[in-house]
Amino acid sequence: MCQPHPARSWIWAAVLLVAGAGSALADDQPFLTLYTTDIDSQYEKEIEQSFSWATQKPRQAFNGWVSRTEFEYGVTDDLQLSGYVNYEWERSRPHPPSQPDGTFHAVSASGEIIYRLLNPYFDPIGFALYLEPTFGDNIREIEGKLLFQKNFLNDTLRLAGNINFEQAWEREGGQWKEGSAIEFFAGAAYNVTPEFSVGAEFNNENDLEGLFGSAHLTRNAYYLGPTISYIASPFVIRLGVQFQMPWATDHTADPGVLANGYLADAERTRVSLRISMDLP
Repeated sequence: MCQPHPARSWIWAAVLLVAGAGSALADDQPFLTLYTTDIDSQYEKEIEQSFSWATQKPRQAFNGWVSRTEFEYGVTDDLQLSGYVNYEWERSRPHPPSQPDGTFHAVSASGEIIYRLLNPYFDPIGFALYLEPTFGDNIREIEGKLLFQKNFLNDTLRLAGNINFEQAWEREGGQWKEGSAIEFFAGAAYNVTPEFSVGAEFNNENDLEGLFGSAHLTRNAYYLGPTISYIASPFVIRLGVQFQMPWATDHTADPGVLANGYLADAERTRVSLRISMDLP
């Protein structure tokens, strides 16, 4: 009997999520890869379902899916707590077939704390602190972020920036491997109408071997692409595409890490979809 494709199951979950939504409207977050300092107000509740599809790696047929189901709650106007369930699925087929096909899947859970220190609607700039631990069978991870936001043109133009610090322990072949990353995210979003916004997001991802304090930079990659956000009560839908830029660098001197300026082991294209809504 044929088994359902993992990604298809999560797509159906999103359809059911939208169909069962109430009449409330989700808070407007116009980006997919970075955070603004716009968080839920006190006692507000929100649920989100997001999907990311990664593809196009040199010398292989690669498809990777990441799905995240999130529940958010505003403890105060400046403190938001969230919980996630994450699902990852990957399949790769080398060209030529010198190695066997690879399939990977993992389930993990994450928590999230955002504490806003400065509000962009009352202060010169928005600033918040973010902390996210993740726990799964083959992964332990802790991620911290510095969130910045600045609004212009009566809040119709929003600029945002994130600095991410990540430490991870991943189990491969029964052995735990340590790694860390520093990432710089930037985005701009403009409200064409109250319901529709267009924007762009830029990511610089730097991988390090080892944990902070003894880690050293191994490689980095850059991504850039457009994002659109549409509010249609009772839900908000966001769609974005990012493309790897040919600016990657490698500090390991390992052969085959770079291919025409691209990081060979990183996907060339990422597509993300997120559906969210407020709960009564």
